[in-house]
Amino acid sequence: MLYRVTKPLATLALKIFFRKIYFSKQARVPRDKPIILAANHPTAFIEPCLLACFLPRSLHFLVRGDLFKKPLHRKILMALQMVPIFRFVDGYKNLKQNHDTLEFCYQALKEDKALMILTEGTTKQTKRLRPLQKGAARIVFRCLELHMDKDIQIVPVGVNYTYADRFRSEVMISFGEPIAVRDYLSVYEENQVKGIHLLTQDIAEGMKMQLIHLEDPADDDLLEMLLVLYRNNRTEPLFPILDAARERLEGEMAIATAINGWSEAEKQAVEKKCKSYFDQLEKLNFTDQAVVHPETYHFKNAALLLLGFVFFVLGYLANYPPIALGKYVKDNKVRQLEFKASVGITTALVATVLYYLVLFVLAAGINEWYIYIAWLSLPLLGYGALLYLDLYERFRGARLFANLSKTKQTDLKAQRAKLLPVHPLG
Repeated sequence: MLYRVTKPLATLALKIFFRKIYFSKQARVPRDKPIILAANHPTAFIEPCLLACFLPRSLHFLVRGDLFKKPLHRKILMALQMVPIFRFVDGYKNLKQNHDTLEFCYQALKEDKALMILTEGTTKQTKRLRPLQKGAARIVFRCLELHMDKDIQIVPVGVNYTYADRFRSEVMISFGEPIAVRDYLSVYEENQVKGIHLLTQDIAEGMKMQLIHLEDPADDDLLEMLLVLYRNNRTEPLFPILDAARERLEGEMAIATAINGWSEAEKQAVEKKCKSYFDQLEKLNFTDQAVVHPETYHFKNAALLLLGFVFFVLGYLANYPPIALGKYVKDNKVRQLEFKASVGITTALVATVLYYLVLFVLAAGINEWYIYIAWLSLPLLGYGALLYLDLYERFRGARLFANLSKTKQTDLKAQRAKLLPVHPLG
């Protein structure tokens, strides 16, 4: 019940938090077979939310057992179709509780249900696949031992964030070809360790094909700068927010792959040029987008910002309290980077629901038709305020770029152009 009630609210919250959600190759997810979605784990729990909200199948999730310690938390999480999986750090006593979780998994797969497992085991915000745990392989092989007739499929999933902890960032999700567990059963029956290792290895390969995977963490800054150049070279439509296109992800994956193949001398040369260019932009107080799209500084946009200002103020102020609370909790109460966005979204969502309920009670007390219309208009005004802020930031940057001398503008464009020949998709 709580899962069904929460899903539409969470869907709306995710479409507000993320400017764009790319959800590609969804047709690869079987609709009538027992499946395990094997996904990477860059945030605390946004990945399960994204898959639960935008896949048609109902999902059950294996999550950290320590989140279930308090009785109230346990009831809520179980109602959201989450089941605990305990780790060695949780103590031997808790590890024994995994028996019940595994039995639940076997029964769920027997009933052709869908499970989601965050196969890296721990959460870390990074643009690479980390070593996988063997839990998914162990679960499916044990299930086949109990129910030999089941055609269990493992679907590799890649979840790629531009900036997972930032409001109005983007996420790219892609599904790999399903892996039929039966194909590995003969190897498993001959040698269990070898069968588990082989299946886990192939899950990892399938996931890597859906991920931006940078081999060396020392190249993170270089990748980020090249990704900014690539993104600003593209013109992405604002709508639909949920987009099935995969070209954007493929482009970013290609950049990471190219960097993986460069020599250290090549990487240092490119990074030096990129850093010089971006340092100048930082001093000038605008971004690369202003250099690529100076046309944003246009009378049309100025008029739009002027005419929309009153509606922006109304939408911003009317929706400020719950959003501000979410931001405050995220920035001041959450220490671990990977938990910031998850906790911030959850806090803002709960606060917004309560806030709108209070406003509705107040509107009912007044009981005038125009008050109800005003209440109904608040979400639209709030979303309009977000779009207004997006346009204002682009307009402001383009204006600052336009105010530079023609010589400086030409120089910045020339510096950027010199980066393009070494850019894999320049």
